[in-house]
Amino acid sequence: MRDKEKKELDALVKAQGSSIQKVPGGLVKRGLEDVLYHLKHIVEDLDQDSSQIDPNDPNAFIYRGIAYAKKGDYDRAIVDFSRALQIIPYFAQAYNDRGIAYAEKGDYDRAIADYSQALQIDPNPAQVYNNRGIAYYEKGDYDRAIVDFNNALRIDKNVSIAYYYRGLSYYYKGDFDRAIKDFSHALRIDASYAYAYYRRGNAYHYKDDDDRAIADYSSALQIDPNNTQFYSTRGFAYVRKGDKLNARRDFQRAADLGDEDAKGVLEELRRRHGEADA
Repeated sequence: MRDKEKKELDALVKAQGSSIQKVPGGLVKRGLEDVLYHLKHIVEDLDQDSSQIDPNDPNAFIYRGIAYAKKGDYDRAIVDFSRALQIIPYFAQAYNDRGIAYAEKGDYDRAIADYSQALQIDPNPAQVYNNRGIAYYEKGDYDRAIVDFNNALRIDKNVSIAYYYRGLSYYYKGDFDRAIKDFSHALRIDASYAYAYYRRGNAYHYKDDDDRAIADYSSALQIDPNNTQFYSTRGFAYVRKGDKLNARRDFQRAADLGDEDAKGVLEELRRRHGEADA
């Protein structure tokens, strides 16, 4: 890696702090988008000539691994993070980043093992607890997930994703009151969190509060107006309230956006209410 470019990347990483972080929708950077932007052309060069990378520089492998992960090439990312760990066996960031790559491949056991190694080296990063909590959540181990989210929030009370996933863990345990509280906390931190509105709406539904559920689905749709799941779920809430007109409108909108299931529900509603096929 060129000395000038490496110095720039080192400075960016130092200024921005943490490495890649797991969130809904896949891998994102927590302040490292600038690193990836500056790294893009370097990675392309390295793909063509691997001799440009210093085999004794763990950060070079970390940077390239992050770029591979960003491109969705998790196998190559894992190889690079593993190379970094061969150089420095106690490199917490490399364990965390490799854990994320394993998680993206659906290998949650290896992800958890890597997150745990990272936490043995450095027990303070909230994001690593959060990442491991998400892996436990994906495995259906909600109790362990909640413990990890508690630890993440003990370190940093402003991690909206930790509130969101802890809320999901409570939701699937049937504790809808705690779920609603956590989704609400996530929304106080990030009011643009569409799925936090959606999930809170679902929790209200299970508490037989369809008015609040509909309000939350509507808020989610203001943020993500082309989400067929939001339209269909709100449509079912209108059905439960006996509001056939708004129900049909929502299922029609979902159907127009390509939701085949919504088309089937719409046809069933028409059949039940004696409407002719459109």
